[in-house]
Amino acid sequence: MRLHLWLTVASVALAPLAPGAAVAQAPAQAPAPAQAPVPAADPAFEASKAAFDALSEAERRAVQEALVWTGDYKGTVDGGFGRMTREAIIAYARRAKLPADGTLDQKGRAALVASGLKAREAAQFKPVTEAKSGVTIGIPQKLFPKVTPGQAGARYATADGAATLDVFAAPDSGNDLAAMFDKLKADSPGRKVTYRVQRPDFFVVSGDAGGKTFSTRVAKGVARDAPVLRGYTLAYPAQQRATFDTINIAIANSFNPFGPVQVAAAPAAGGAQSNRPAGPAPSAPPVVQAKPTLVATAIAVAPGKAVSVLASRACADPQVGGRKATLSPQAGPDGLALFDVPGLSAPALSPAAHAVGAAVVLQQAARSGNPPSELLVAPGDLAGDAGSPRVFAPLQGGSNGAPVFSRSGALVGLTAAPGSAPRLVAGVVPAASRSMVGPEALRAFLQAAGVAPAPVVAGTGEKSAGEIAAAARASILPVVCTL
Repeated sequence: MRLHLWLTVASVALAPLAPGAAVAQAPAQAPAPAQAPVPAADPAFEASKAAFDALSEAERRAVQEALVWTGDYKGTVDGGFGRMTREAIIAYARRAKLPADGTLDQKGRAALVASGLKAREAAQFKPVTEAKSGVTIGIPQKLFPKVTPGQAGARYATADGAATLDVFAAPDSGNDLAAMFDKLKADSPGRKVTYRVQRPDFFVVSGDAGGKTFSTRVAKGVARDAPVLRGYTLAYPAQQRATFDTINIAIANSFNPFGPVQVAAAPAAGGAQSNRPAGPAPSAPPVVQAKPTLVATAIAVAPGKAVSVLASRACADPQVGGRKATLSPQAGPDGLALFDVPGLSAPALSPAAHAVGAAVVLQQAARSGNPPSELLVAPGDLAGDAGSPRVFAPLQGGSNGAPVFSRSGALVGLTAAPGSAPRLVAGVVPAASRSMVGPEALRAFLQAAGVAPAPVVAGTGEKSAGEIAAAARASILPVVCTL
């Protein structure tokens, strides 16, 4: 069953198409793009940011998620601090009669989180992995008591059917995502698109039609070794925006098209295996299929040597750059790991010095096909001091240990492992703040392991991301473990 089946269902539900909101209303349709750091000096903003960044990642995400449910925040729950987060904190603080300076003390945060949790529980908002599509998504079960299975997914609906959430999946022939975006992005008589964004692996289209507000998100990926498209369309009456605009943002932040780790289980007789977390147990215990998995990015630091950052040292049959490798028993701080890679002769990279300002992160990311990984270039910004450096960038799976370069092309650190699983939005990880292993710590680790870092080549002038990637790409290697 092709993807157009469920999108056609959603389109029919929205006919006749009617004029809708202006572009200025777009933030209510979907989380805004990830927040970039503010370049201009602003003491009040910097004070708020410093207080927010001092919290743990779990606390930062909890604050943002609570602000979604209080109706104050319409962005991505990523733990990063930007103008939208600060303005949301101020709006909540004013309503709660707290100091409106962009910060919340422990008591204020506790009250905020409790308020957000109360609103979430009132909607009975819970993550569900829909069986046929494989999509994991938050469902406001009190508002959507009706569930109608379909051939490509399921429809969740209010009791009167006025608001619906269609969850769907279909095989991907290669150009289906672009073709679907081209079809849905255009205005038509009675239909107004107020927000649209396209990326190589996903798109979002939101707007108004037929007296309803709608938001469609579709992402491409691989499931069971086959390319697939997964997505959803939420539609609700315009007169119910006071109720559903917050739900819209919460659903968008909960959308995980390629869901939890898939496990192979004994198939049910005569039917497909369900991935729904609740329900009857399978007829046999689940069996996890161990397979080579991209877990990190490494850099060559000497002939036959590569260094990376691992979230866990449980790495069976490691391969680095497609070569069999051995994980050195020398373990460093922040997950630093050294690999012996016989035959590796890539140019060695050497850490320079702490830097601030614009940056470029180069990471290996998994892909279907041959080769099984590709180099991604992520522009970002450096923050923090030499003792606790950070980078703000859209880092995807496999980014642990990814080298971070200043705009002069100097290596200024490696990305650390995230404290928790990154939150996906429309199938990708948005830009967020990530801690780094700084150049001093990296240099000390290599010296302790008996690896003499290569001479540092001083960068001159500002280079483009492409120039930095071209110069370093041969030394940036995928780390694959059997998991």
